[in-house]
Amino acid sequence: MMFHGISDFLNITTKYNLEKTNLEGAINSLNTNNSKIGQVICFLNTEDTWEFYQFIDQDLRNFLKPEYWKPLIRIHFKGLYNSEDILKTLIKIPEIGNYAYVRNEDKYYLYQCSEYGKWENVGDLLSLITNLHITGDIEISPHNTWIIDGVDTGVGIYPKNFYWE
Repeated sequence: MMFHGISDFLNITTKYNLEKTNLEGAINSLNTNNSKIGQVICFLNTEDTWEFYQFIDQDLRNFLKPEYWKPLIRIHFKGLYNSEDILKTLIKIPEIGNYAYVRNEDKYYLYQCSEYGKWENVGDLLSLITNLHITGDIEISPHNTWIIDGVDTGVGIYPKNFYWE
């Protein structure tokens, strides 16, 4: 579909030879003279995965503002990290709905993004998931359950009091 010569879909990585960027970098590479309501873009992010966004506002003056771009394919879980510093170094600008698990000594904490660009420590992850006391070497299975000391517990990784898309 074309509108005044502007494509509805734009691959930022190939069009502008821009690799490994984030949403802000991708939209800042756009030519605002070609901005379009409903524009869809994709780009290769800093984690070597593809991200897809659509401009959702009716006012083109907001075209370069990240808060007016909605992710079309959401991958909210960002991983398990050994410290808050590592999380904030690797995922510098989280998007609303992103969450990650951070290890601090023998405890794990849930971090989530409720406000664009800010991580928040929500609390002790295991108490949010289950009433069981769990210790040991912890990993996540391909089925999103906790593996403790090499044994899959069958306990889901998702906190029981949170809604996940």
